[in-house]
Order: sequence, then structure tokens, then C-alpha cells
Amino acid sequence: MSKYFFIGGINEGNTPRGGAEAKNQFLLKKLQSIYLDEIDYVDMTSSTQSPIIRYLKLIKGIIKHQHIILSVASTALEKLAFLNFYLKRKNLTIFIIGGVVDQKLINPKMLELFENANLVYAETKALTKSIKSISEKIPAKHLPNFKKLVEFKYSKKTNKDKIINFVFLSRIHRDKGIFRAIETVKMLNTAIDKIRFKLDIYGPIDLSYEDKTQFDELIKSSDINYKGYLDLSIPESFTKLSSYHFFIFLTTHPGEGFPGVLIDALHSGTLIIASDWKYNKEIVPCSNLLVDLEGDYQKEIMNYIEKIISMKTNDFEELIDSQKKQAKAYDINTINFELA
Repeated sequence: MSKYFFIGGINEGNTPRGGAEAKNQFLLKKLQSIYLDEIDYVDMTSSTQSPIIRYLKLIKGIIKHQHIILSVASTALEKLAFLNFYLKRKNLTIFIIGGVVDQKLINPKMLELFENANLVYAETKALTKSIKSISEKIPAKHLPNFKKLVEFKYSKKTNKDKIINFVFLSRIHRDKGIFRAIETVKMLNTAIDKIRFKLDIYGPIDLSYEDKTQFDELIKSSDINYKGYLDLSIPESFTKLSSYHFFIFLTTHPGEGFPGVLIDALHSGTLIIASDWKYNKEIVPCSNLLVDLEGDYQKEIMNYIEKIISMKTNDFEELIDSQKKQAKAYDINTINFELA
């Protein structure tokens, strides 16, 4: 009988539809490589099994196994907390996904789940500290988000190019900053002479009817292009990502934790322009730009762009190299963790 039971949204056999599925695909493969046939699992976002089948497999797995691994978002954790009667008797490891789980601990059942766990991994130091401040009984440890860093052929770019390319790579939602990204690129094209700024957009569309109508109108511009999905499990996609000068991520998403796309940006050698939101300051290197969205953030971005394009080419190339080196801290092949 397998020793460990993994519970998480995997979308097995398919490309991940978001950060949670991406993380769980990497995590499950890592666990399988370490523990071989000792890992059993239930794919909570399976496209081939009905919800009833998944639920029955979930209950059976929890009852059958002594070692349980949870890697789900906080809303799913709240639902699983109703199974505390079984889970409190198990060796429980929790991998937190997202950045609002500390706010959910006001729920007594959720707090009980975390206090009865043997290990709780939080993606940022700030979240780890916040969880510990709520209850000293919670065995919280810091474990940053991670990716499998694939080898790829780098697309050389310079800060002296006449076309400066931006990329937006995330779920396309107002809270994720898609409209701020578009407005920023439009502003740069009117404010800075002799350089053309373009924005390519990748990700699943998650917009209200009104926002989708606005989005469709905006991407009619020759400088704004929706490119669909970028499969970052293959080297060619990183080659494409590395061709962009700037990765723009002006999020205000309430549940933001440690976005995996920031690792992708670092690994590809793409400079990050992000909002000073949630835990971004802990993740984004100081050579990049964090902006306060309540201030004149477009002016801040323009000043940063002008600073970058006025740098010596060698200095720019060194900056890109430092980006790629910093990504190695988040390589799943070098990150170590244990299970309860």
C-alpha cells in the first residue's frame, strides 16, 4: 500500500490552467521521483473524473492513508477542514497556495486543521510570520514557490532596440492588472519619442461581459496583441518569453501569494515591472521596479524605462544575467523539503 496520499488540483495530462495546477504538477512529479510508488493521489480538478468519483476517492484516501499531503487553495482548505475528525489523526503536511490563508484562520475549523498539522509550508516569509502570530501551535515554515527551470535558447535583446516589447502573462482579469498594463503601454507611446512600445498578452480570459467588450476593443490596436496561451513546460516558450524587455504585472488581486509567473520572468531574463502589492516586495529583485498604484505609477514606470534604455549595453546585459541567476533559488530540483 502506498504510504502518502496527495490531495490537490493537478489537471493531470493537460497544461495547467493556473498557478495552483502548475505548482501541483511540479510538486507531484517531485514527490513521485523521491518516494516512487509510495505516493497515491486524487486530482481535484480532473477533467476525466466526475466530482462524485473524486469525492469518493478523497474520502477513501484519507481513511486509508496515515500520511496526508494537502496542496490546495484556502477555499478548498476550508472545506477539507470539515474532515478534521479524520485528519487530526493523520500525519498532515500542508502546502499553502495563495496569500490569504492567514485571514481564513478566524474560522475555528480552519484553525484546528492548521494546529493539528505536522508541517505547514507558506510561500513567503511574511505569510509564515503572520500565521505564527495567530497561533504558536501551527508548525509553519517558509518554502517559496518553485518551478522546473527548463533549459532554453535565449533570445538576445538590447536596451537600444527601437521597439521595446512588454509581456503580460497571467489570468486575464481586471484585478490582475490587464487594463493597467494596456494603459501604461499606450502612455509610453505618447510620452517617449523615437521608440515604439508593444504589449503581447498571454493567458486565459476571465473577464466580465463589460470588461471583455473593452478588452476586445483595446486589442484592435497594432501595439496591443492577445497571443492566447504560452506553454511554459517547453523550452521554446521560454525562448519566446526571453525576447521581451519587460514583464508587466500590476496586480491588485486579493488572493495573490507568490505568483509563479515571477519565477518565469526571472528565468527568462525579463525585467519585472510590478505593483507593490501583497508579497511582491519579498519576491521581486531590487533592480526591477515596484510601483505604488495609488501614486503616479505611470510616471514611475516611464522614469524607470528611460533609466534602462539610457544604460550602457553591457550594464543591461549584466542585469539580464542577474535575473536568470536569481531564478535558480526557485528551482524545484534544488529546493529541499520534508513530509510529515
